[in-house]
Amino acid sequence: MTARFRMGIAALTAAASVAALALAPAASQAYTPHNYCNTAPLKGGEWCPGPEERYLTGNVALYQGAGVVSVCQSVFVEGYFVVTNTCGNNSTGAANNVESYAGQGLSEFPFVKYEGFGTKTILGTWYSR
Repeated sequence: MTARFRMGIAALTAAASVAALALAPAASQAYTPHNYCNTAPLKGGEWCPGPEERYLTGNVALYQGAGVVSVCQSVFVEGYFVVTNTCGNNSTGAANNVESYAGQGLSEFPFVKYEGFGTKTILGTWYSR
């Protein structure tokens, strides 16, 4: 290899690196939490609805009291089909569990539920970007 050829390769490599940085996506925008259903206790098996949204990216159900209880979260989309439905001990869901539906112009409805006896206060949190 000649020195000129090596310099050409080095210049192309540097140019490709600069181009890759210029095309790299900006840092991800953080998820913004929006709380609902955290004031009135829910009876076992009772769903608590959140607001109708069009940019919902995720939904979480959380129990912050003493002991372990089963909580569930669901998101229904316009037309009343379920896009996520999970249950767990004290918490379930994620900030991005329905992100693929966000911004498509569909109405999205988050829900949380307590599964058990008596009443418990369950915090519902839906997320957006």
